[in-house]
Amino acid sequence: MFSIGVGSFTSDWIAVLVACALLLAPVLAGLLLTAALRAAVSIRRRARWTAALAVAPVALSLAAIPRTDQLSFWDLLIASLGFATGAVLAMRQPDGHVLRGALRTTGRIAVGLLIAELIARVALPSLGTFPPPHTARLVVPITNRDPPCNVLYPPDNRVQEVLRRGEPGRPAVLHIGDSLVAGIGIPSSENFVSALGNAQPGIQHLNLGAVGAGLDVYLLALRLWGPAARPHLTVVYIFAGNDLFDLNARYLCCADGGLLLDQGGRLTPRCPTAQWNIPLKAHLASSPPPFVLRALARPSRVAGHLLRFVIRAQQDAFRRGFANLPSPGDPASQTPRWNLLDQRIRAIAATAREQHSRLLMVVIPSRTTIEKTLGLPALANDYWRDGPTGVAGHRRIVETARAAGVDVLDGWDTVQAAMQQDGVERVFAHECPGDVHFGRLGHQRFAAWLLPALQARGVNP
Repeated sequence: MFSIGVGSFTSDWIAVLVACALLLAPVLAGLLLTAALRAAVSIRRRARWTAALAVAPVALSLAAIPRTDQLSFWDLLIASLGFATGAVLAMRQPDGHVLRGALRTTGRIAVGLLIAELIARVALPSLGTFPPPHTARLVVPITNRDPPCNVLYPPDNRVQEVLRRGEPGRPAVLHIGDSLVAGIGIPSSENFVSALGNAQPGIQHLNLGAVGAGLDVYLLALRLWGPAARPHLTVVYIFAGNDLFDLNARYLCCADGGLLLDQGGRLTPRCPTAQWNIPLKAHLASSPPPFVLRALARPSRVAGHLLRFVIRAQQDAFRRGFANLPSPGDPASQTPRWNLLDQRIRAIAATAREQHSRLLMVVIPSRTTIEKTLGLPALANDYWRDGPTGVAGHRRIVETARAAGVDVLDGWDTVQAAMQQDGVERVFAHECPGDVHFGRLGHQRFAAWLLPALQARGVNP
């Protein structure tokens, strides 16, 4: 649901033409400018000029990226590399036919791209349906750089815009969680929250899942969205993995510390408004993929495969910590923060009571922990180090929530049964080895388990 917003162009053809222009214009600009300067440069100095014209635009783009938060890291980098390519092409041509030779080389590159597209359509599999080109957005909201910030600091009127979708007056259910709720690895229309909405069209199931979110985000998201949504039920999902270790994590929109301040037992936001600080390395994972690939992914098989590659590289960078700033203390110790977990759960429960909303917490087990208990190979990193510790940690999360007086659903048996009956590879996504996120079947199984539980708590049209 929380995408980068409405596309920049009104039709697919315009978006495709702009994408092609953005791909070719920097090359032509570098070619023409270098051709004009070439006559004034002696043959002995051309090597130096070639190096300068190739390196300078890339260096300038790297310097501009942290100051240009509305454009993608990748778009600026592609433009600078295109200019450098055009400059090198022009400077390397023989005297007398600079433009003709450079344009001939450019034409060969274009023909090579067409041949690559034909080969890709014959040899490479289809990756499914991508969004139409006109939905690609060139200038992106800064909140998209760190997904939880998109939930905590939405653009003006974003909350009301989301809540007005569909038929007015429908009772709402808020689903607050991390990437398992957002649904990494599958289209947003196929995650379990969307499945619940399809099963209950008379209910507005609002997905506030965000990649990289934790309990600090869950609390502030409820405080922001709850008063406007007035939900019949708020469902907060706790992942028995990194959720326990990411407490007090720092985000790009509140980089001076954690999101929360403890003022005499009352948790208040450290940053009432967003305070952005995006280091250069964070742009690698937090910038949207190149506009050219997003706009061309549907008509071009090559662009689609390149887009999927970039997305996977960004997700890997995100998991390795390029997008998020280090948490206070020593996150590498992986020490569970049980006192902070208890404090956050009680604060979430108190907020739900203040909003007169019923609260349900769902504890999602770690795939890795279940694999170890079943004697299966575990490929993903395990925060708990071993199976027994993971099982004990999962149970303690459930017990901590129940001790705080919260209605709790434990997803262990459901996920374990799905893994045994359907096979691990069918239940989970495949964005990385040992992916802990549900695949299509996993979301279907989870939705089928949740639906009667929600109905039993009065979530009915």
